[in-house]
Amino acid sequence: MIPCLNEEKTIGSVIKEAKDGFERAGYPFEILVADNGSKDRSRAIARTAGARVIPVEKRGYGVALREGIRQARGEIVLFGDADLTYDFKQGPALVDRLLQGDVELVIGTRLKGSIEVGAMPLWHRYIGTPALSYLIDFLFDAKISDSNSGFRTFRRRRFLDWDIRSNGMEICSEVLVNCLKTGNRVAEVPITLRKNPEGRIPHLSTWRDGMRNLFIILSRAPHGFSYLGVALLLASLVVAVPSALVGHVTIGPFSLFEHHSMILAILIGYLGSQLIFYGLLLDASSKRPLAFNRHLLQIHEVHLLVLLGAVLFLTASFIVFLFVRWIQHHFNNINYLLPGLSVLYCAVVLGNLGFGIFIVRVQRDVPAPHE
Repeated sequence: MIPCLNEEKTIGSVIKEAKDGFERAGYPFEILVADNGSKDRSRAIARTAGARVIPVEKRGYGVALREGIRQARGEIVLFGDADLTYDFKQGPALVDRLLQGDVELVIGTRLKGSIEVGAMPLWHRYIGTPALSYLIDFLFDAKISDSNSGFRTFRRRRFLDWDIRSNGMEICSEVLVNCLKTGNRVAEVPITLRKNPEGRIPHLSTWRDGMRNLFIILSRAPHGFSYLGVALLLASLVVAVPSALVGHVTIGPFSLFEHHSMILAILIGYLGSQLIFYGLLLDASSKRPLAFNRHLLQIHEVHLLVLLGAVLFLTASFIVFLFVRWIQHHFNNINYLLPGLSVLYCAVVLGNLGFGIFIVRVQRDVPAPHE
């Protein structure tokens, strides 16, 4: 299955490679092109090359994939891009691995395979993709090297079971994470990644699609927020309770548990409580994935979450700064009362306002029980 948008220069070659690879392997196959509103000759070329073309007018990489998979006739689906960067002759190797029966998703890993010079930006190769893959490994107990690979295979019925709803490039993360959350296993097969054809402009947007992938991963792991939140909340109590009940204590050169201690405790406690709250929100929203994901993946929601993330980041940065200065003053009183309270005001007021707006937006489109 090949999602396609204005790829007239390469779609014919991609289809030929797929035919050659699967005919040589002896697998029965159908080549299906989910055309996502191409304005060039992509559809005509695909049909001439022997593919079945499904028009998908609503834009989005994920939309095209979901509709193509929904209309596929075979039990096993393998998909890859139409730009000739993936070698479809390597597709049978992924199907071979799937047919061994111990996994439900096989991903073609570029990072353990071969990458042509200039085929993948250094930012993607050494930072973006490894970071997202490691996050998935950590949160879902997986062993994946290339979570962003767009060359993978699975059984069609499993894909439908995973309830995939993404409309954009983040569908790759959602497929992987939902597969892991349902208890299915994942395997990787090394593949080759080739350079984009001369003059082609990639559809991928590093910032936008990277953030969408990140939020999809985090939205499926409320425990990641909750555990960290509980740890921060307990740490804040260790400082806040003595500050409130005991008050100022001098131990040698150290002056402890006065207003600076309470400011630190409040900021840490605020971060912890917000993380716990966000984890609970994600956990509750997972029972209503349609409404939640629709808002999560819209670009204005990405901006909202980036704003909230910035508030939390600035608060955390001030906590670190405050603590370092406190250490430098040998835990004696430091004159950061007014700046500390100012940051606390911004964090509490703006942070809670932002989260409140987000909840309202999520709840607004949740159907009533009688609907």
